[in-house]
Amino acid sequence: MGSLGNRMQSIRKRLTRSMTFNTKKEEQKKNGKVQPGDDPTSDAAKTDAAKPSKTDGDKVTPDTDKPASNPDSPLPKPAPKTNNNNNNNTPPPPKHQSAAYTLTTFEAHTVIDWHYQSQARYDTLQQEKYDLQAKHDKLQAEYHEVKDARANAVAKAKALRERCDELVAASVGLKRDVARLQVENDTLLEDFQKKAEMLDVQRARFETLEVEFAKHVCPVGVDVEKFLEAGRERLEGVE
Repeated sequence: MGSLGNRMQSIRKRLTRSMTFNTKKEEQKKNGKVQPGDDPTSDAAKTDAAKPSKTDGDKVTPDTDKPASNPDSPLPKPAPKTNNNNNNNTPPPPKHQSAAYTLTTFEAHTVIDWHYQSQARYDTLQQEKYDLQAKHDKLQAEYHEVKDARANAVAKAKALRERCDELVAASVGLKRDVARLQVENDTLLEDFQKKAEMLDVQRARFETLEVEFAKHVCPVGVDVEKFLEAGRERLEGVE
């Protein structure tokens, strides 16, 4: 039996040949080259085929005893036109009809099967189209989300860069202040060391003066006059 595709291909070829034959016949009719006997469906061919004829040697004569018409005689007048005014107003059938191609039962079932298979495949492709469209819409939505997130990330990154620049500038200012304060601290430390040395000297002088002062202080329980007299004698001895 063959596959459905091969059967359909065979039907297409036969339809193509039939359509080509009918097209050539129509062109011949338009050009006036068609002969009454060429078209098996024409009325003239049917009429000629219905009339019996007999052969006399190489001549063909009609089945009558009348002599053949003179070739110089005028043509017979055409039959008068009849008005077919019926109730249905149906036009008369065309004189020449092209031979139509009729499908066989097997070919008709083949075409129906092919139609059902094509419809099923169309439905499948349509469903796949809808699924792909849904996936496309989902991916499009995700793309827009990623695009918006990227735009927000770019804005945040820009804000962070600006904040980082501000912090870098503040850090530079703080380093400058730290260096200035370090110089001031070193100066203060140097002054403090100098003042500490001066304080040590003054403390030593104070201790010396305190010893000298203790020498000239009258102890408790000693007569002041006697103490002063002893002091005068020491001074005189020193002199």
